[in-house]
Amino acid sequence: GAIEILMGGKSEGDRYKLRNNEVCHVHRHIHGVVVTIDTFSTHPTPDGYLSHTYDSVYHDPKTGEQKGGKSVFEDDYTQVGDYMILSRRAIETEGVDGVSEFKFSNIQLLG
Repeated sequence: GAIEILMGGKSEGDRYKLRNNEVCHVHRHIHGVVVTIDTFSTHPTPDGYLSHTYDSVYHDPKTGEQKGGKSVFEDDYTQVGDYMILSRRAIETEGVDGVSEFKFSNIQLLG
């Protein structure tokens, strides 16, 4: 099972879930909407992990009505020096035909 963390104070109503020392669920009030993100798989890194597959959905905080379709993401990373940099993101959104794919190449550190 997962461990749930409930926030208070300015973050009242926000919550997180952890499973196997990884964040698997985020529910936050951000800029007048509620965003919920569920992570399904991760990439291990030398310093921890990065999300690999996850979804997100937005809701109206007052009515609970879903705003737009749920989006499913798949992220891949490339190691550049000591950093893991996003090199590919695929997004599939309910109600939208096809998959949007972004590929980043020739990634290098500046300086």
